[in-house]
Amino acid sequence: MDRLKIRFSSKRFTEVIDSLSEDQKAFVVKNGFHNLLAVRKFSVPLPLLEWVMGQVIVDHCEFKHRTKSFKLTKFMVHQMLGIPSGDIPIVLHNPAPKIRDQVAQHTSLSRHGAKLSIAEAVAKLLDDHVEDSFMMMFMLVALSTIICPSTQNFVNMSYLPFICDVDGIKQYDWYSHILNYMLSEVKKYQGFISSKDEGKIYVGSCLPLIVIAYMDSLDMTRHYANHRTFVYDVPRFCNISSDDFMFVANVDRDLSNPGRPSYGIIGFRPFSCSPYFEASASVESSATRNSIDSDHISDSSQQSFQILPSIQGLIEKHCDLLKSDVSDGILQQGQTVYSDIPAYLRPAFYNRLSLLSADILSCLPSPNCAIVSDDIGNNDNVLANKDSTFSSAQSLRNEHVTLEKDISNDDINYASSPIAQQSSCPFIPESISSPIHSVSEGRVCGTPAHQICVNPTSIINSVLADITHANTPELSSKTGYDSEACIDCSQTISKVNGKRNRRMGSSTIDRKQRKKRAAIPIDDGQDCVKIKLTHQMECSYIKYVRLNHFAENDEQLPTFISISGFQCSYDSFRLSLQPRGFVDNDLMSVYVQLFNHEHKHISGGRFDRNKIAFTPFLVDKLAVDYKTYVLQSTEPELTRISQEMEMSSADLLLFPLILNDHWILICINYLAKEVQVLDPAIRVSESVLPYNSLKHVVDNVVLNFQRTCSVAEIFDRDFLKYTFQVPRCPKHSSSMFQKFDSGIFVMMLMYHWNGSFAKKFAHLDASKFRKFIAHKLMTSDLNEAADHSTPLEEVAN
Repeated sequence: MDRLKIRFSSKRFTEVIDSLSEDQKAFVVKNGFHNLLAVRKFSVPLPLLEWVMGQVIVDHCEFKHRTKSFKLTKFMVHQMLGIPSGDIPIVLHNPAPKIRDQVAQHTSLSRHGAKLSIAEAVAKLLDDHVEDSFMMMFMLVALSTIICPSTQNFVNMSYLPFICDVDGIKQYDWYSHILNYMLSEVKKYQGFISSKDEGKIYVGSCLPLIVIAYMDSLDMTRHYANHRTFVYDVPRFCNISSDDFMFVANVDRDLSNPGRPSYGIIGFRPFSCSPYFEASASVESSATRNSIDSDHISDSSQQSFQILPSIQGLIEKHCDLLKSDVSDGILQQGQTVYSDIPAYLRPAFYNRLSLLSADILSCLPSPNCAIVSDDIGNNDNVLANKDSTFSSAQSLRNEHVTLEKDISNDDINYASSPIAQQSSCPFIPESISSPIHSVSEGRVCGTPAHQICVNPTSIINSVLADITHANTPELSSKTGYDSEACIDCSQTISKVNGKRNRRMGSSTIDRKQRKKRAAIPIDDGQDCVKIKLTHQMECSYIKYVRLNHFAENDEQLPTFISISGFQCSYDSFRLSLQPRGFVDNDLMSVYVQLFNHEHKHISGGRFDRNKIAFTPFLVDKLAVDYKTYVLQSTEPELTRISQEMEMSSADLLLFPLILNDHWILICINYLAKEVQVLDPAIRVSESVLPYNSLKHVVDNVVLNFQRTCSVAEIFDRDFLKYTFQVPRCPKHSSSMFQKFDSGIFVMMLMYHWNGSFAKKFAHLDASKFRKFIAHKLMTSDLNEAADHSTPLEEVAN
């Protein structure tokens, strides 16, 4: 039985369209919504819809399954629906005063507490032949059935402020609203399936949009052209059928998965062949991926350009390596760097650009690596430029020019190169001796400047933006609760890059890891956790945890804490954080989301540890026997986490796991090449499992995690060669009441374990931490269920 329930109904909307009179249809055409009259009924197989939703990286607006991906954009919504859209944002719960006054005139619909079922709205619509009132009701029905359906069987009155003025409907940004609402519902669904294997969930929004985009990305012409003909005309909602979806669901299904249906067998066709290719959007996307901010481009007459995917990867790699070079230099030079950052940065940029040009020239003989000219729409010019570029590259090769650097696909060993040794600056070369590396005013030797449109000023400004707010290179090893916001690690960490999500080659990572291993401070036994509680924290803890804030006859909120799609009810929150409360999976999951968010921007300095934690729901799936483990059960979630946190560069991977009503923390320590189990039980006899049984469970987690990361192409490491260790860590008391602290101890260990030792804390600190984290979760800006308009101190009093 399908666990996903949706209100989207093209059948219902089609029946409404077929029942309209000619004058009513004329109203729709007059106001620019004529494409909705051509929508035909279709249905999407729910297993296919669930699978596609599971592969979406919500924060990046991107579908990604292994090596295949596409972006979800406003232009895609336009090509799907074909309705008019403007630039005014749609804020449902806070409309402007002007449109609130307009809504007040429609008292029959906007009075407080009024509800109108979709069936009643359709009846009113068919009987109305006045243009303004008809169009308002028509939009309510369209929004509630196909454009932005909610989870209820009622029309959404929140849209009244934006449709009561018929002439102004087209001025609002419907594309962005539809896209944002759809992504929020996908995030809600992902949080549900990440925490539960059973049950049902009602999801709103125009979800078939994602499946249509996925279907249109598949290469159906190579093997299935004789079996079915697909019509790719737009608007897509008017040119698709249920049979199209069923055919895709049959031929694209992965039959090797014995569990829930899995798909993704067919490859993608070139994006330029899809209905969602837009030249201007492609140019903008290329510029964004290259970290070139259009606001920093001073020459407004600069010609537009497009970079092919074969070269795009090289540019991304060298931009990331440029940031790494600058980071290493800042750490080495200290405060002298800040006196004249451009003087240090400019030589590094030119060196990196020269290496990029060498990589590009090395792949030019292949026709797939041609650099596109500035005239994207002119195919003749493109071919001409390709030929001239090939000739130029061939002439360079005839001169037998040899590079002085050994360039690999994974990394460039910058520090040991002869060019780096010639530099007068200890970490940035000032001159390039190889003729092929000569760079002048944005022009690469042998290649016309308009073909490699790289603006040095823009790149320098982009990198400067990453390090402008960097602190001094004196990194502190203290990690404790020293203030009200002590749990925010950004206060004790030097942010060299300001952004952690970057790709690095294996040798670069190993070099950084060696520095970190050598910089591990010695545990002097005096470093203890200190938690300072404010009066506000104490009051809110008493009001919401010690006491039941909601009376039994009150209508309970659907969620009390909601972070990144993971939800925790008020009962789970209160019972988990009570003095003798046992932390349940829901609370640990929202805590993990908060933990990961606060560790996204760790710079990776020598004394810092890049950490990523995983929810206990995911860890439970990884803990099953490796013989029965299904990769598809965790691959989408691990892919999403890797996109958000750059898993390949993490030092410590943390897996909280509950076994026999006791929490432990599994840590894959990439620095020490160890798999560590942190068990807060005070004696071995009180441990969660015997040693052999515990090791078996841990081996399953590690092996299944390793297999999934390898298949998902996150990284390929052999964790089974790591040493298995059970290091010393803070222990909770053997008292029968204090044994409930195992979950709190695991939370604190996630912060204070650095791979070698942890700061000391005990039961009293755990009691303070319960109050601290309760307040932190309730007041966090990430908590989507909180009402941030009212300060908590007012609620607590």
